[in-house]
Amino acid sequence: MGRMLKDKKNMLINRLKIIHYITDMSKQMSQMARQAHSPLLALLLDMVAKEGQSIINNSEGLGEDSTPTMTHNRQSVE
Repeated sequence: MGRMLKDKKNMLINRLKIIHYITDMSKQMSQMARQAHSPLLALLLDMVAKEGQSIINNSEGLGEDSTPTMTHNRQSVE
């Protein structure tokens, strides 16, 4: 029982680290998009930032659904 709780705690800690990393990268990409001198680069950086937020918003259990939302979005457009 103690081992199971420790494993769950480690999984939660790892999930929080991943969420923090994605959130931080999304913020950096958004900031870079605002400062970009190229409209295309700004668009791409903004898309990456939104993708990071989408991953966080759509993954309750991180790892349960490994299908990237960008792949899904691209397929729906085609």
